[in-house]
Amino acid sequence: MRHTSYLVISLVALVQAAPVPLPRDFSLFGDRKSRRLDDVVTVMVGEANTAKNTAQTRTQSQSNGQVGVAAGTGVLSFVPGAGFKSGLGSEFQGQGNTAREGSMQAVVSARVVEVLPNGTLRIEGTKQVVINEETEILTVAGLVRPEDIGSDNTVPSGRLADAKISYAGHGTTGNAEKPGPLARFLDWLF
Repeated sequence: MRHTSYLVISLVALVQAAPVPLPRDFSLFGDRKSRRLDDVVTVMVGEANTAKNTAQTRTQSQSNGQVGVAAGTGVLSFVPGAGFKSGLGSEFQGQGNTAREGSMQAVVSARVVEVLPNGTLRIEGTKQVVINEETEILTVAGLVRPEDIGSDNTVPSGRLADAKISYAGHGTTGNAEKPGPLARFLDWLF
């Protein structure tokens, strides 16, 4: 009987306690994924791009001609055994190679800025880091389907449609990599 009275008192106290507000889409069993305007999703940027282009051209042209004129005939009659030889030739060789590689690994949180009628989410996010007066800015934007968002609320950058990923920086080191005004003028001039 004593245990029963403790149970009743506990239940009465629980009912009288102020209710805790829960989010509209709260679920004890579901994952908390971004689906609404202003929700935040973490983009795992993992890009590795390689491009290679090779071109080779070779042309050759040759033309030979001979004209022989017998002595005493035509314009060259005053030169005995006059003859005319001509040889024309042309050759061209061209070769070009282009190779480019790039890779990037980063993590950026992006905000849902629009929910399209089909449920696709438009996301945008910027991350700015300043280290020793060097500013690095990473920007991510694109479209993501809610089903591509993982249970930990992350999405790989390869799953973004119309992805725009940019990485830029400025500061002392970035300025040192650029040519000075005189060098730019001389490059423009010559």
